Amino acid sequence: LISGCCVQRVDLERQLCSSQVRVDNVDINRFFVNSFTDPLGRDVEIVGQLHDLSPAQLMRRVAGGNRRKAAWLRNIYGELIGERVEQFTTSIGADLATGTDFWHARDGKCRAIEVWTIESREVLVCHNRATAQITLEPTSAARRLKSCPDVTVRWDIATVWRCRWFSPMGDLLASYDSPYGHRSHPFVLKMYPLTDGEVHSLVEDVIDQQKQVNRLITLVDQVMASSAKGVLLFPDNALPDGLSWADMRLIGVTATAFCPTRPTPKAPSPSKSLPVTPTLAPCKWCSCK
Repeated sequence: LISGCCVQRVDLERQLCSSQVRVDNVDINRFFVNSFTDPLGRDVEIVGQLHDLSPAQLMRRVAGGNRRKAAWLRNIYGELIGERVEQFTTSIGADLATGTDFWHARDGKCRAIEVWTIESREVLVCHNRATAQITLEPTSAARRLKSCPDVTVRWDIATVWRCRWFSPMGDLLASYDSPYGHRSHPFVLKMYPLTDGEVHSLVEDVIDQQKQVNRLITLVDQVMASSAKGVLLFPDNALPDGLSWADMRLIGVTATAFCPTRPTPKAPSPSKSLPVTPTLAPCKWCSCK
């Protein structure tokens, strides 16, 4: 509501024997994306997220069941990671007290940086007339495809979303093309309203209405505070000429009303608790308003 940004990650949570779709909210402080103006995000070129994972979670995501790669990850995130981060932040001039949040994970976890970029590459569009299927093959498969008489090959340029995982020190942990059916990144973005690239808070649209509500509440509080409540003491010999007690009762319960008096040296003065403000209703004692 405050930032005007909503980011979710729709991914497959892979277990040992099964997988299921998982939707997670992404902390905007650990998310990055290039500047874009399309409300659907079709001009996004780089997007990513910072992860704080336990060693087991990191190996499950990155190692891909490779025991040798898992041992390599344990070596990278070993005891020297803290010293490497400190040396790196010092070399780039970052403040060690506040400048290590990007590279250092808290609570003893492993910081990993997931980066998705869109890339262009040469491909071969293959039409298999026997099976009525169209597939994309790398250019290195051109010699093999020439021996297939039922396959028609056409050269083209394809855009591919590629994911890379990095350690805080820039070690490439994994690299692969988008495994999803939509062939894109797993992030769902909504920037509000994104008109001409502008992003502002969702609550900005209700600020004027909220100010009006606050003003009405203030007016009600003022009316309640200025109205006479309970028993009002009024000297019987201080009743103004031309007014009855019924008129005085009406004045006493009317917010911001006033009562005309003609003070004399010996006459008692009316109670000071009567509210004093003019009203647009006609006077009870004359024809003025």
